[in-house]
Amino acid sequence: MLFYKFTTSLTDRFELLKIHVDLWNFLYDLKNAPVNESELLKHCMDLHNHLKDGSDSDIDGVELCTEILNIKQLLISCLDISSPLNILQYIFDYELQDIFPNLWISLRLLLTLPVTVASGERSFSKLKLIKTYLRSTMANERLVSLSVLSIENEIAAEIDFSTIIQSFAERKSRKVWIDKKFK
Repeated sequence: MLFYKFTTSLTDRFELLKIHVDLWNFLYDLKNAPVNESELLKHCMDLHNHLKDGSDSDIDGVELCTEILNIKQLLISCLDISSPLNILQYIFDYELQDIFPNLWISLRLLLTLPVTVASGERSFSKLKLIKTYLRSTMANERLVSLSVLSIENEIAAEIDFSTIIQSFAERKSRKVWIDKKFK
């Protein structure tokens, strides 16, 4: 059962990444974008359709294709500009947003997409760090207290323990003085 969940989870994650790559991959390396205009137009129209909401779309696929073909001519002379971030910076630095509006939007979307294969796992939680094998039998109240201390460790670092110990010693004094001598 565990192996099945593991393989299913991996399959789901990589299928989602494949969808992302199929949709956005042509923007990762615009210098080497498809030379065939019909293939590039197909990628641009797929992106256009993906970003469509009803009749509205964030980009125009046909114009995006034209913009990519035009910027490829500009990028031939620029050897150090190849990544989407560098191209976006180039468009920004030379104020070309009005000339390449669809490319500007597409690259900003590409660079802000949250793409990851990691998920929120318990192994990174404070509780996992605190609850080790040695502490697995402790009372829940102590575990909660240790969790709070770990989470609020900056505040705990500022505490002056000598005054707390002194205060505790004054209130919980259990020493009893006995004057009798034992024989």
